[in-house]
Amino acid sequence: MTLELFENQAPNTVANFIKLIEDGFYDGADFYQVIDDFIAMGGDPVGDGSGTSGRFIPDENNHPDARGFFRGAIGMAVMPDPSDKQKHIPNTGSSQFAIALMPIVRADESKTIFGRVIEGMDVVATFRRIDPTEKKEKSVQLPPDRIETAKVIRKRDHEYKVEYSK
Repeated sequence: MTLELFENQAPNTVANFIKLIEDGFYDGADFYQVIDDFIAMGGDPVGDGSGTSGRFIPDENNHPDARGFFRGAIGMAVMPDPSDKQKHIPNTGSSQFAIALMPIVRADESKTIFGRVIEGMDVVATFRRIDPTEKKEKSVQLPPDRIETAKVIRKRDHEYKVEYSK
C-alpha cells in the first residue's frame, strides 16, 4: 500500500506520522479493528485500541483547507470523551489512525485527515474484519492483518519537527 500525506493541510500530524515510521513504530502493528464498509484502524502498539506512542499532538482539523473523510482517507484517531462517546478529547492524537472504507460525513469536522491511500486500496478492502470487543470463547481467532514494514519513500527537503500537546 502507498500513501500520500497531506502536509499542507496537516503539517504537524504528517511530521508525527513520518517520525513514527522512521522510528520503526508501525513495523508489525496490527489493524486491530476493521468494520465492513466503514474503517480499518491501526497504529496501536497494544492491539486493542488503548495504546499510544506516549506523546500527543494538537488537532489540525480546523485548517482552512482541511480534507474530509472520503474513501481511502487516513485520519488521526483521538481519544473518546468518557462522558459522551460521540465526542472526542481534543489534542489526543498519537499513533493510531483510521483508513476510511467509505466517506464518513459525521467525522469530517472533528478528525484530522492527514493522507490518503493512493495505491493498494483493493488490499485494504480485503482486510480481515475484526471487532476487538467480540472475543469468542473456545473459537479459533485468525490473526489480524498487519503492517509488516513501513517506510518513507519520499518527503520534502526540510526538517520534520513535531510539536506535541502540552
